[in-house]
Amino acid sequence: MEDQLAVDSIALACMREVGDRRREGKALNNLGLALQEMRRLEGATAAHEQAATIFEAFGDDYNWDIAVANLADDRRLRDGERGCRERQVLKAAGLCGVLGGRGCGCRGCPR
Repeated sequence: MEDQLAVDSIALACMREVGDRRREGKALNNLGLALQEMRRLEGATAAHEQAATIFEAFGDDYNWDIAVANLADDRRLRDGERGCRERQVLKAAGLCGVLGGRGCGCRGCPR
């Protein structure tokens, strides 16, 4: 996993050097996954948050969704929370219990 972390760090540096923000977001997301796998969750969370911010700025909903799902996994691993994946994603996005007042419908969300 150390090798993957090194590769992802190099990719991130290259994308920043050439100014390719979209690929920088993808590199950050990949770096976050490597850090998550190593249980370096503070770094993983920071990388996934940065990736989500970049994707949001470009209106890239697909990759934003992936980054936010990874962010939810970071928080679930960090906090040891239990619950459905949808709830974790909604919580990471600050939307659990907000969408129409019903959340995702799991037992943990307000109805």
